[in-house]
Amino acid sequence: MTRLTVGYARVSSLTQNLDRQTEGFSGSEKFDRTYTDKVSGTVPFSERPAGSRLLEDCRSGLIGEVHFWEISRLGRDVLDMTLTLQYFVKAGVQVVIKKEGIRLLDDSTGNINPTASIVVSVMSALSAIERNNIRERMLEGIAIAKAQGKYLGRKHGTTESTERFLAKPKSQRILRLLEEEYPITHVAKLLGVSTTTVVKVNRLRRQEKKAA
Repeated sequence: MTRLTVGYARVSSLTQNLDRQTEGFSGSEKFDRTYTDKVSGTVPFSERPAGSRLLEDCRSGLIGEVHFWEISRLGRDVLDMTLTLQYFVKAGVQVVIKKEGIRLLDDSTGNINPTASIVVSVMSALSAIERNNIRERMLEGIAIAKAQGKYLGRKHGTTESTERFLAKPKSQRILRLLEEEYPITHVAKLLGVSTTTVVKVNRLRRQEKKAA
């Protein structure tokens, strides 16, 4: 059976479109099908609707080659990206990342291309570093605002400061998705929290950025 050559495209929110990626694929590529997700890059590849279908099709031996426009479409978490690429390799699926000019497997041997593997690892790490930088800049902004007396501080009837609230693991997960421009209602649904909580985090995030 001839295995399929497919494309995968992802944007972070329902309001964004996939044109830039799909247009980048146009030309010589003639895909048998294209898998598309509108979901945050922080969501593991296997938990995305189209991503999980793609992995299942690879598992069944249907896919021979999968194309991504750029490395960040795989995700934002280095470990998840690495595990996903390893899955493709074990399934004997060629991974092509067009923007970076990468073919993960050596076409003549079917083994992983050492140079491509190193490049992917480095780029994945850089992607994660950028995400951490965003978080650090936000925390620095909070610290500066606090030093200047511009932070909101404690609300009446509570001992929890804005800084402590935004530093909570739940708030940090919300912040990461909001930074990905994921819609508020979908952040709430994805994390299993109330829309009110997400709105509060978003409001405080904007206020801290203005104060910084």
